[in-house]
Amino acid sequence: MITKEIALEKLKQQLADIDNIKLKGLSSPEFKKWKRDTEVIIRKIFPDSDRHLDDFKSISYILMALNTTPAEDHKRFCDGLDEAGAVLRSFIDEVYEFWDDNQIPSPPNDIDAIKKLCTRFHLVTKQLRSRYSNRNTLYFVK
Repeated sequence: MITKEIALEKLKQQLADIDNIKLKGLSSPEFKKWKRDTEVIIRKIFPDSDRHLDDFKSISYILMALNTTPAEDHKRFCDGLDEAGAVLRSFIDEVYEFWDDNQIPSPPNDIDAIKKLCTRFHLVTKQLRSRYSNRNTLYFVK
């Protein structure tokens, strides 16, 4: 988890960039970078909640219709960015309202790390059993 100040700074920057992205267009590298960066920021700010990222990822920037004009396509793109702006403003409000001003991120606790390791252990062993090109499973020799 990051500090309240950094979370607000990052979210506000992504929000401020929307007007510039509208000028670039859907297929621009700037839009692709902005969208990906925003997803990364949301995941870092709200690591324990899939809902925040799902809300952002559910935004559509294209029309789901055939034979649309470039003007209609650009309007839908801008509408999608406006929706993204509303979602980012909601995240900003949430951080302002519910995060503690003096909150300092705590380092991961050893017990939590062990619990995480134990809950994922079966996934690792399963992966080790199915190896690339049907090679033999790993064996440990004493």
